[in-house]
Amino acid sequence: MVSNNDDGRAGTDFGLVAIDVDGTLLRTDKHFTRCCTVAVAGAAACGARVVLASARPPRSLRNLYRHLQLDTL
Repeated sequence: MVSNNDDGRAGTDFGLVAIDVDGTLLRTDKHFTRCCTVAVAGAAACGARVVLASARPPRSLRNLYRHLQLDTL
């Protein structure tokens, strides 16, 4: 749910968004779609903390976090 904060910025009722990586956020060729990149940026811009959920080791997710400009690793 998105709403406006007192200062006019868009906000969200969600404090945390966890997104599965393989097969959800990434296509089978291991690339992001533009739509997914924009959606993640939108969630972060609304104030939600976005984290990636994966069985991969953290070091293998660093490039994904950089691409999505997330600071929640």
